[in-house]
Amino acid sequence: MTRFAMHRRALLAAAPALLAAPAALRAQPAWPDRPIRVIVPFGAGGPTDIVARMAVDHVSQALGQPVVVENRAGAGGNIGTRAVAEATDGHTFLLNASGPMVINQWLYQNMGFDPERSFAAIARLTTGPLLGITGAQQPYNSLGDLIADARRRPGQVNYGIAGYGTVPHLATELLARAAGIEMLQVVYRDTPAARNAVIAGEVALFFDSPAAIGVVRGGRAKALAVTTPERFPPFPDIPTVREAGGPDISAEAWYGLFAPAGTPPERIARLREAFQAALATPQATERLAGLGFIAVRDTPEEFLRFMAAERARWGEVIRAANIRLG
Repeated sequence: MTRFAMHRRALLAAAPALLAAPAALRAQPAWPDRPIRVIVPFGAGGPTDIVARMAVDHVSQALGQPVVVENRAGAGGNIGTRAVAEATDGHTFLLNASGPMVINQWLYQNMGFDPERSFAAIARLTTGPLLGITGAQQPYNSLGDLIADARRRPGQVNYGIAGYGTVPHLATELLARAAGIEMLQVVYRDTPAARNAVIAGEVALFFDSPAAIGVVRGGRAKALAVTTPERFPPFPDIPTVREAGGPDISAEAWYGLFAPAGTPPERIARLREAFQAALATPQATERLAGLGFIAVRDTPEEFLRFMAAERARWGEVIRAANIRLG
């Protein structure tokens, strides 16, 4: 058999597959082909929920499908996070905070998922500082004043936390360790209760979310510091911890988007583009600033490096403070 005849026979044998290929490609459904679920593993009305709902209309238009936010709170965010880790429908994603992704692994013996292996990082979407506040009637006009008082009276200056192992709790532990002070911890059931305790003068310090700027501007509390390394653009008049007379520490409140592990890269790219575009609109920028956040345009690789550094830092703080939840 000549080489030409062999080549002709091979082409004839491959012809059915070649002809079938366009039909097979046509048979693949476009993605997304049904509504998308974005699970928020915290209650409705919190900052994670607000960021998710702020974006979904724009994302829905960009992807051509409805986008539904579903709140699944519990176990420090672990319940809703685990639900996404186990999702196999290709249309369920996660908008999460630092707790389940970089902190809880140091606090819980079994979360039901591996934060590093169960998810594909899509993007960090927003970031903001914690806001150290004290009551308007307190004698402290700077964080340095409070630290000096805590040094004079070890264990007598108190601070509030809204749950063990939260970023505000760990930021206060970090501050006390770095400043070499001992303070008295008072635990409240949630952030509004801890914030009200500061306003009422029950505790001297609470590292709150940036949303506390409202009570500061309303004159019910004083802002002592923001926890970003540099001054935060929405609050340019509030000093950093270091500028306010404290140690050189920082902490962020951030929110990011995740997919179950194994999600195709092209879907991750589309989701990242849609969510980042949604939070870059003038309306979203203004609303985020009012909440004390700015949008971030991380790539998945940048987000992974950021989370690795966060895990290492908070793990060290948790071990030093001997914090354990279960």
